[in-house]
Amino acid sequence: MTPDRIGFDRTLRFPWLDQAALLAGELRDEEALRVALLEWLAGHVKGSESRRRTVDVLTRLWWRVPKAHIPLRDEALGWIAGLPARERLALHWGMALLAYPFFQDVVGTAGRLMRLQGTFKLAQLEQRIAARWGNRATLEYALARVVRSLQDWGVVLSGEQRGIYMPPRAAIPLPTAVALWLLEAVLQARGPGLPAGDLLRAPELFPFESAVALGALAGSPRFTLQQEGPEFTVTQRSRQGGKPSQ
Repeated sequence: MTPDRIGFDRTLRFPWLDQAALLAGELRDEEALRVALLEWLAGHVKGSESRRRTVDVLTRLWWRVPKAHIPLRDEALGWIAGLPARERLALHWGMALLAYPFFQDVVGTAGRLMRLQGTFKLAQLEQRIAARWGNRATLEYALARVVRSLQDWGVVLSGEQRGIYMPPRAAIPLPTAVALWLLEAVLQARGPGLPAGDLLRAPELFPFESAVALGALAGSPRFTLQQEGPEFTVTQRSRQGGKPSQ
């Protein structure tokens, strides 16, 4: 079955993500958020139609979310203003996984390729994504925008040859609380349950590293673990707010 619409078809700069999240937390109203973002982006994005489409993507990330994702989103909105950039990126990343299956597929495929061979080719990535999404007229355009966004966020780098990309030398370290939030976002995006090893080693989390292991999952009020033979299956249990520990 062909997935839903692509949706993520704009290059999103990191400051735009921050502004969308901060305004969403302050305004708590879709129309006010759209107006404020359109006004703010006037100095960054040329053309009214391009600005409108960029706002569409940003508001779907941080405000127009399904009911099931609202608690996770609201928790992130409560944290984000007080976090350093690398941890804010983890929150933006998690919301993008939830909002856009296309983004999840792209970063998951890129993560698997880099895990296997250290780099990925844009053509190779496109071929694998097209096998799932079909040869849509907008796929090549949208894929390029996702990769450009990843470059802007500093999580993929251009290789010496055109069209080849690699991760930075070091992954982004996350404190346990932020890492657990991000793992819950992966679980919600994939759902309804995953083997613990698959969750902890999810390729779509390639830019990040954390000290979270099976014991931390078992001790977190976010998850329920059930043993099935030698493996544990993780499901979502409950939502807990609060500021992440540093």
